[in-house]
Order: sequence, then structure tokens, then C-alpha cells
Amino acid sequence: MIGIVSEHDHVYGNMVSRYYYGVAMSAFDTVPILRHNTLIDNSIGAWCYQCGAYIENNIISGGAGGLYLQYSPSPYVANNTISLSLPYYGGIDVYGGNPEIVNNSISRATWGIRVIGGAPEIHGNNRLENNSEYGLYVAGTLPFNVTDNNTFKNNGVGGIYLGTDSNVRIGEDNVIAYNSQYGIKIQGGNATISNRNIIHRNQYGIYMDTTYAPWIKDNNTIHNNTNIGIWVSASTNPVIRWNIIENNANYGVYKGAGSYFDCKCNWWKSDLGPNDSSDDRPTGYYNPNPSGEPVSDRVDYVNWWRKSTGLCDGTPP
Repeated sequence: MIGIVSEHDHVYGNMVSRYYYGVAMSAFDTVPILRHNTLIDNSIGAWCYQCGAYIENNIISGGAGGLYLQYSPSPYVANNTISLSLPYYGGIDVYGGNPEIVNNSISRATWGIRVIGGAPEIHGNNRLENNSEYGLYVAGTLPFNVTDNNTFKNNGVGGIYLGTDSNVRIGEDNVIAYNSQYGIKIQGGNATISNRNIIHRNQYGIYMDTTYAPWIKDNNTIHNNTNIGIWVSASTNPVIRWNIIENNANYGVYKGAGSYFDCKCNWWKSDLGPNDSSDDRPTGYYNPNPSGEPVSDRVDYVNWWRKSTGLCDGTPP
């Protein structure tokens, strides 16, 4: 059932195949190391229980799950390549603890990384691509960060899913693209999406259905999504500021019911602002501008950027 069991040792340079757990590690007072192993066609590549292991430069292929991190305080997970053949679990499953997840390539899992509890730090060039559901799936409640050049591409449902009461900051140059339905889906959770994220070529760039008030700010580019750039439910009132929103197929921002929300100081493809062709004055706005990005009612877009780099002083004529 288990290929290698380690409580205190280094596991280095092995090939392990066709067990339930390729490697099982637990350590309450030591730090095991799992490096440069090839784990093939195990049901789960490696299980880390209450251990602060270094898990680096391993190849995990085949099987139903990659790394299962259970109540592990601070494992360092870096430079691993995980590609499954019978996806049932995540490429990396986090059940409690605070792993640091850096520069991994994860594909063909159900979820690239699934967070059920704990607060991982996910940063630095992780590539979560071609997973059957989401690149990152979050159902936990502790806040954590997803930063620095991670890529979420070509996943079967979406790039990132934030479930009930989750709280995640997505920042610094992440690329979220070519996912079948959603770039980011916020379903009952909260998020700050900031600092130069590029969200494009999804059906919905960002989809929000939550009673929280997510922030989307600071030079994100939400463009060329095949339906709507940002979709907002009736119960959601986000703050969307200082972004580039352009060339989405139907709407840049859409809210079909509910109250107005703050969507000021964004670039809408035109110095004359977005294309708001529905006259709902005096309670709302009217700005028919065919060269601008379309917006629905209930979007408070005044004032807007008159250039893609700023000057938030655009108003309807």
C-alpha cells in the first residue's frame, strides 16, 4: 500500500510506482526532505502528515492525486512537475497548515491546487494548466495570497474558484486565460484582485456572486473575454477601480439587478468613456459611445480614465 515510509529521513532519488501512497511522511519534531524522486502511477504520489517537509524537484505522474498535505505546518513545495492520468484529487491538496508553493507545474488533475483548510502562500511562477475543473479551488476560510507570475490556463471550468467565506488576495502579474468558463469565479467568498493581473480569453473574466465586496484594482487588464469581462450578481457590490477593461465580447461590466456599485476611474477603450446606451437618468447615467466598452445599468462609472494610464476626470457630455 505504501512505497516508502519516512518519519525523519531524506527520501532522495527514488523511483516508486503502483502503490496507494508512493511516499508517506510524518514528522512531529523533524523536517523530512523529499527531493529528486520519480513517483509514477501511484494513487497518490506523496502524503505529508503534520510535517514541515521540503518537497522539491520531484516528478509525479499518473494516478489520481499528486501531493496530499494534511495538517502540515509549513512545508516548502517547489519545482515539482505533477501530471496525473486518473484525476480525482488535486495536483496539490492542502488540508490545514501553511505550505509555501513555488514554481510547480501542475496539469491533468481535477484541481491544480485545492485548498480545503489552512493558508498556503502560492507564489512565484506556478503553472496550473489543463486541469479538468479549476487551476485553483479554495473552500477554506483563512486569508492567503496568490502572487507573482502564476499562470492559470486552459482549465476545464475555470482558472480560480473562491468558495463560501474564502478570502484570497490575487496580485502581482498573474495570467488567467483560456479557461473554458471562468477566469475567476467568486461564489460566496471574498477577494482582492490587484496589481497587473491579466485576465483574458475566458467566457467570463471575473464572475462574482457573493455578499462580500471584492476589490478589483490597480492596473488589472480584463480584455478579450468571449462573453463578459466582469459579471456582478444582484447581491454583490464590489469596488472596481484603476483597471483596463476593453474588447470583451458583450459587456465590459454587467450587473442585471440590485444597486449601483463603485466602478470609477477605469479605462473603457475610449477617452469618451464606456458605451452606456440605456438612458436611466436621473437615477443613473447615459453615455452612448459606440467606441467605448459596453456596460449595463447599475454601474457607477463616472468619473473614468481618459487615457489607459490615468487621469480620472472623464464625464458624460
